[in-house]
Amino acid sequence: LFIYTLICSISYVNAISTDLQKSVFRLHVIANSDSEDDQNLKLKVRDNVLRYMNTLCSKTTSKEEAIEKFGIRIGEPVVPDVTFTYSETTDLMVGKSFDCRLGCAAILKTMHNLAGQDLNVDIVGACAAQEEVGVRGATVTAQVIKPDIAIVFEGCPADDTCVEQYMVQTAIKRGPMLRHIDARMITNPRYQRYALDLAEKLGIPVQDAVRSAGATNGAAIHLTEKAVPVIVIGVPVRYAHTHYGISAYADFDNAVKLACEILKRLDEEQIRSF
Repeated sequence: LFIYTLICSISYVNAISTDLQKSVFRLHVIANSDSEDDQNLKLKVRDNVLRYMNTLCSKTTSKEEAIEKFGIRIGEPVVPDVTFTYSETTDLMVGKSFDCRLGCAAILKTMHNLAGQDLNVDIVGACAAQEEVGVRGATVTAQVIKPDIAIVFEGCPADDTCVEQYMVQTAIKRGPMLRHIDARMITNPRYQRYALDLAEKLGIPVQDAVRSAGATNGAAIHLTEKAVPVIVIGVPVRYAHTHYGISAYADFDNAVKLACEILKRLDEEQIRSF
């Protein structure tokens, strides 16, 4: 009797669940952490989303009508509505997708600064998509360009708000970060040391770090053809991969300065020395 009752109960629950799936939306808001502030923020987000959805769908009578009202199908891209801001007082930029909008901007500014100069190398700038899902774009661009050497610009996560002070490797307003290693690349040590020494010589503030996780487009580029010397110049971003990243313009500017100074000095002999 007990087994029979249990089976009936499970069947009833499954039937109810199936019926609910056909008639309701499930909203799942995930907090950044279990802290009280993050949990309270999560509830505020949930309540505002529900309020908007209830207003939008106040006269709908079915799930299908609600879907039509939203105008969003499965697989549709959705982006946060965030306006970029810059404060001259604090020298801070606030905006979305700094990993890697800052990288794209650094490429453009580097190319602009070096335009018309007599260099010993041909410079190609490339912006690659889908870094976060297996550096797929860089895999393609590296095969097309076939570089002899590369500089990867990156919006790198700042850790100056989430670890003890003695553990901080990437802080805003301390210059761009050059990583020695991450999960998918050991940086060419000669090229890395050359960049760090040049920054010190020219008085360009930089930070160097080691990362046990994460990766950049350098992962694909350094394995191209017969291997490519690559360094990563990262602009520190607080709260990277959230709707509002925070970065210092000075760090961005110094990242571009270092890249430009490296490129001015490169020639075939120097590249071969790496």
